[in-house]
Amino acid sequence: RGDAQPYIAMGMGLKKAGFRVVLVTCKNHKKFGEEMGTEVEGLFGDSEEAMRSDPLVLQTMENGNTLEFFKAVNSRENVKKTQDVVPSYLEFVREYKPQLLLSGPLLTWFAGITRVLFRIPVINCKL
Repeated sequence: RGDAQPYIAMGMGLKKAGFRVVLVTCKNHKKFGEEMGTEVEGLFGDSEEAMRSDPLVLQTMENGNTLEFFKAVNSRENVKKTQDVVPSYLEFVREYKPQLLLSGPLLTWFAGITRVLFRIPVINCKL
């Protein structure tokens, strides 16, 4: 939830300013985002379950080793899971037709797809 919370807060501010905001995040963040009044599309897997069940990710979190954490998150198995989401993501972008995408560090790959295929501007946020 900590990864999504700053984006939910930013989305709430943008919504208050008159923009339509949809947060694309992990399935386990959907309920929290909706409770905060944000429209949420839960396209990605349950990040908390992944962190509980992947021994390498657990170890890197216990050690506080950020570099090793990102290596573990980007393991072949996890990259395959991410690639499986691409068709759903592309369908979402086609249907929603966003004018702007705010992207976090873990979704840089999706931001690149959005920028290149749909010519939608992207702001990479490091919240």
